Amino acid sequence: GGRVFELRTYVTAENRLKNLNARFRDHTCALFEKHGMTNIAYWTPTDEAKGKANTLTYIISHKSQNRPAPTGAGSSAMPTGKRPVLRPWPTVKSSPNAPPRPT
Repeated sequence: GGRVFELRTYVTAENRLKNLNARFRDHTCALFEKHGMTNIAYWTPTDEAKGKANTLTYIISHKSQNRPAPTGAGSSAMPTGKRPVLRPWPTVKSSPNAPPRPT
């Protein structure tokens, strides 16, 4: 198939958004690029009631739908069979993600 976009949202544990932003800045964004994904946009809400203090939303794109979806804030964004052993990552409290469907 053609190019695919993925919208993801992470809700962190209290006082952990800085940790999550650092992980993406220092590790995850480069890992996505290394595996052929394109970082499109990253943002946090501006409204306290909508998660300003603990929510990160981002969009990445893939060349096609025929690839495994990244999970765990990029820690398993590698092709199947090349994934490292994952350690627990207490920063993320929830990740309410579902693949978007084009309209």
